[in-house]
Amino acid sequence: MGNLASTYRAQGQWDEAEKLQVQNLEICKRVLGPEHPHTLISMGNLASTYGKQGQWDEAEKLQVQNLEIRKRVLGPEHPHTLTSMNNLALTYRAQGQWDEAEKLQAQNLEIRKRV
Repeated sequence: MGNLASTYRAQGQWDEAEKLQVQNLEICKRVLGPEHPHTLISMGNLASTYGKQGQWDEAEKLQVQNLEIRKRVLGPEHPHTLTSMNNLALTYRAQGQWDEAEKLQAQNLEIRKRV
């Protein structure tokens, strides 16, 4: 399901990709749990699709959830957590939320320097 959604994304078929990614995320949450790595990947993929469609509020909601879960489960310095932090910063930037974007990007850079 995720692979087909990726193919739709690559072809610019955003509506079809979104439908499959929503289904995939719900299945992952139900079967694997909300904190499973595959669930978080599905969540990030759907957030990215929302962003590509300009659905920034939806993308932001998922990215905030994703970042919070990764911080709690993996820790604030884990590479996947830092990637989630950067993705959220890019979403803030795309929405013109410059202060929020800058804050996250500066935090991300400081952690990466330490680690």
